[in-house]
Amino acid sequence: MISTLQDLVAPLTEAEFIALLRGREIAYRPGCGLNRFQELIGWRELHDLIVSGKFPVERLRVLIKTKPILKSLYLQQGKINAAALDRLVTYGVSLIMNRVDGQVSSLATVCRQMESQLGEDIGAAAVLTTGAGGALKLHYDRQDVIVVQVAGAKRWRIREPPVVNPVKGLPRPSPPEGEPIFDQTLQAGDLLFVPGGYWHQCENAGDLSLHVGFHISPPTGWHAVEALTSKLLSDELFRVRLTRLAGAEELATLEIALKQRLIETIERLSLTEFLASRGTHGSEAADAADEYA
Repeated sequence: MISTLQDLVAPLTEAEFIALLRGREIAYRPGCGLNRFQELIGWRELHDLIVSGKFPVERLRVLIKTKPILKSLYLQQGKINAAALDRLVTYGVSLIMNRVDGQVSSLATVCRQMESQLGEDIGAAAVLTTGAGGALKLHYDRQDVIVVQVAGAKRWRIREPPVVNPVKGLPRPSPPEGEPIFDQTLQAGDLLFVPGGYWHQCENAGDLSLHVGFHISPPTGWHAVEALTSKLLSDELFRVRLTRLAGAEELATLEIALKQRLIETIERLSLTEFLASRGTHGSEAADAADEYA
C-alpha cells in the first residue's frame, strides 16, 4: 500500500530523495517490471470520475498533439459527453486532470502525508495519453514533480538550462535548443523526479499511457512578503485615491507616510513565524498543470 513519501520514492530512501529535492537533481529509477503504482489510480476510475461529473470539468484539459481542442467536442450543455470523450480517447489525445487528489483518496493520502512531512504544498495531476495525439509540448513546471508511470509507456526528454527557482508571474524565457540531457521511455512502475524549471516534453509510446505527477511547491521569500503586505489593505492609508488628492503637496505627504508604513511593516517580517503560521494544501500546487500547454 502506497501511503507515504517513502512508499512512493522507494528504492530511494527519504533522506536520498530530500537530498535530490534540495540539490535540484534529476533522478530516474526503473521499477524493475513491477507495476506498483497501479494501486494509486487507474484509467477506469478516472474515466468514471470524469463522466459522472464528480471531477470538476473546469479542471479537465483535453489536447490533441499538444494543442487544446474545442470544448464543444466533448462537452454538451456544460457537461461531459461520455460518448464524445471516448471517441477522442480512441482517436488519440492527452487528458490532464489537475489536482485530482481532491477526488481520489489514495492520492490524497500520499499528498497529505508529504505535506505534513515536508511542510510544502503537494498536489497530484493525472495525465492520460493515447495514440499519436497523446503528447505534451516542451514546457517547464514551477513545481518540483515526482512522476510515477502507472500504466503503459511514455517517452520523456529533458533539456537545460533550467529556469532557476521559477515562481508564478516570472517572465517566460525562450525554450532551450539542442540535444536533451535525458531521453528515456518510462515503463509502468518507473519513477522520474524533475526539479522545477527543467524544460521537458513527453509523448505517448503505445496505445494508452497513464502517469501521475506529484507537484511539490515550497514557500519562498516572495510568498512571505506577499503574505505580510496583503494585510496592508486593511490600512486606510493604502486605500487613498491618488488622483483625488488636491495637488503635489498632498501627494508628497502621502508618499512619505506610505514609505514609513512600509518600512514598519517590513521590519515585522519573520520567516520563522511565516512558516509556522502558513497552511499547506494551497494555491501553488492547485494550478500544478498550468504549464502543460
